[in-house]
Amino acid sequence: MGFSTASLAVRRRKVNKVRITPSIAILIAIGFLMTGCGGDRTGGSTGNDGSIHFEYLQSWQRHSVPVLQDPEPRGGFEVAADPHVFRNQNGALHMIYTGPHPSNDYATIKLATASSYTDWTVDSVLLAGSNSGNLDLNKETSFYRLADSGKHQIYYIGYEDENVYASQIFVAEADTLKGPYILPNNPIIPTGMQAEHEVVAMTSPSIVEYEEKLYMVYCAWDAFPNPTAVWVHGATSDDDGQTWDVVGEVLVPTCMEGSFTSGPDGFFYAVAQTGNGFTFSIGRSEQPFGPYDMLSDPVMTLAGVPWEVDEMNTPQLFFEGDTAYLYYTGANYLKGWWTMLATADLAH
Repeated sequence: MGFSTASLAVRRRKVNKVRITPSIAILIAIGFLMTGCGGDRTGGSTGNDGSIHFEYLQSWQRHSVPVLQDPEPRGGFEVAADPHVFRNQNGALHMIYTGPHPSNDYATIKLATASSYTDWTVDSVLLAGSNSGNLDLNKETSFYRLADSGKHQIYYIGYEDENVYASQIFVAEADTLKGPYILPNNPIIPTGMQAEHEVVAMTSPSIVEYEEKLYMVYCAWDAFPNPTAVWVHGATSDDDGQTWDVVGEVLVPTCMEGSFTSGPDGFFYAVAQTGNGFTFSIGRSEQPFGPYDMLSDPVMTLAGVPWEVDEMNTPQLFFEGDTAYLYYTGANYLKGWWTMLATADLAH
């Protein structure tokens, strides 16, 4: 087992063959109709109240080169995937991402720091090793949260063997952003029966807070290595993320391998990899678990060489000022996975 071209590229090729379940397909179709009929409910652009014209998220300007690259120790391949961008308590801009460990072949969660939205530097390894009997030796698709308790939480999927890929959702905690993090003994959301679905793998947890409760969505797979369906599953927590109650399938358009976030206008925004890894689509809702109105067309399409040869995935929306930032992963299976950036102007 190793974190290499095989471990990421083989898994993501399998993902592109998965069908999204009928309920999610219906949701997207209804969302297109609702967008055409209802228009933008907030009105205005990014005014003093933080309101956003939804249609402004239809137009994006790509940054021409990756904003983060991270070579494997042996060289010849780069991995800076699954970005989650946030500001810390002091206002510094950071990113956690899936990257190569400097001394072993396991996928790990790393920290990057920024001098601007486009200039990022690899900082340090945050999560490595295992306290769960090797169930999370490999770690991917992480999400950072500062808990109400003051603890720094990193949610992630963990798995031991890439050929089995029985990925489950874990959370590690630390007293400071750079750790050391206490790795968990058990997953917070294990595989097995979840509501009406038998789940054998999971990816891409993301979390929002609404009315003093945490809401998580993630992609739940029915099989590996030949999945036939992926459901968007939801879970909630009333105890600051320590325990989670799985509610099953929810109407949030984040699969495959997307995320949702709170916007500055009080809406919730979801972005997903669509079109077999060739496009991104965006929706928004007044409720965390939807339903979501969808923009009428995909917001981005695979750019091709050199950075988006085979696919683009794991998009994350980040709002600040009059700009929306879309961080995502571009892939060339023979060369690497890079963190890319596109921006949308919200102050037309």
